[in-house]
Amino acid sequence: MKREFLQGLGLEADVIKQIMAVHGSEINELTGKVTALEDDKVELERQVSQKDKQLAKFDSGEVEDLQSQIETLKQEHANEIEALKREHLLEVLASTAGVTEDAKEFVLFKLKDVEMTDGKLVGADEILSGLKETNPSLFTQEAKTTTSQDTKPKWSNGGVSTVNNGSLSVKDIMAIEDATERQKAIQDNMHLFGNK
Repeated sequence: MKREFLQGLGLEADVIKQIMAVHGSEINELTGKVTALEDDKVELERQVSQKDKQLAKFDSGEVEDLQSQIETLKQEHANEIEALKREHLLEVLASTAGVTEDAKEFVLFKLKDVEMTDGKLVGADEILSGLKETNPSLFTQEAKTTTSQDTKPKWSNGGVSTVNNGSLSVKDIMAIEDATERQKAIQDNMHLFGNK
C-alpha cells in the first residue's frame, strides 16, 4: 500500500499515518513468517539429503556386509559349541573308560584327532582299546559306568527303579509311559488290581 494512493482517496495525514503503521506491522509479521518457513524448508532439505546419504550406504552393499558378518558369527558360535561338546564327550569317555587322573591329559592328547559325527566320537573306542593293550597302567582296574536316559531301568520312577524292590504301586504302574512295559507290569502285579 502506498501513501499516494491513500492521499488520492482524500484521507487526512493522521489517518494515513495510522494506516501505514498498521500496514507496516502486518508486513513485518508476514515477512517474519516467510523467513521462518524458508528456514524450515532449508532444514528439511538438509535432513532429506542426510537420509539419502544414509540410504545410499545401505544400497552400496553395507547390508550384505552386515549379513555376512552375522553369518560368520553364527558359524563361529556353532563351531565353538561343537568343540565344547566334543571336549565334553572326550572327558566323559576317558572317565568311563577308567583312565587314571594322572594319565587323563595323555589319553586326551591321543584322542585329539578323533572326529565327532552326529554327536558320536568316531574311532575313539579303537584308540582306547589300543591304549589299554599297550599301556594298561593308564587305566584303573574297574571302568566306571555311565547313566543316561537310554539306560534308565524299566518301570522307573524318576530314574529310581521300582521293579526289584517290591514297592511298585498301582499309581507307579499307571505312570509308566511305554504301553508295552505298563501291560507287563500290570500282568506281573495283578494282585494289586484285585485279580490273582
